[in-house]
Amino acid sequence: MNEASRRPEVVLGFDAREQFLSPDESWSNDRRNQFLLRPEVVKPLSVDAWVWPSIFGKGLPLAARRPDQVRPPWTGSVAELWDDLAGMDSYIEPYRHLNHWRVAIGMVSDANAATRTLAPNAMMDGLNRQCLGYDVADEYLLSGLSNCGYTPEEREALAATWAPRLNEHHLFDDVDHAFEFSRMTSARVVEHAPFFVYALYLLGSQC
Repeated sequence: MNEASRRPEVVLGFDAREQFLSPDESWSNDRRNQFLLRPEVVKPLSVDAWVWPSIFGKGLPLAARRPDQVRPPWTGSVAELWDDLAGMDSYIEPYRHLNHWRVAIGMVSDANAATRTLAPNAMMDGLNRQCLGYDVADEYLLSGLSNCGYTPEEREALAATWAPRLNEHHLFDDVDHAFEFSRMTSARVVEHAPFFVYALYLLGSQC
């Protein structure tokens, strides 16, 4: 894997993403064919909670949400991510029975790609983490890889090049491929441009 640590990276925050929904419950065949370049991927992962839901509610089907669930008034400045991992972990306590993965999200910079000017608002130093792959999304974490629909013609043409570059999570293993895709997507989906590259990390479980 072409590690993001070789490039400047801003840690945007943390989340806990569900691992209890069945793939068929979240991804019908029609949805797979419209939004995925590799529709055979069992469970797509993403920085986008509408692709991979948060146990705190965003992206979850209504039937899977707790009726007593209330989010704190502030978790962080970026797309409902938590800027404090300890605070997130303490809030997980009532939901420990729900199977989930704790994740961190970082934005990767590149001299030849669009960048965002952000101050770091979270720290990952010393955390046990594994890079799941690289996603491409806009500034609100709307994924241009898995949540900006493809016409049948677009999917056929793009899949020939890009599907072999996607891993079992429907993410890029090679950060250079992710930057190439971000530039292409900024031209393809101009209403959400520019698109950026984000690293998605699995954190060592404490649940």
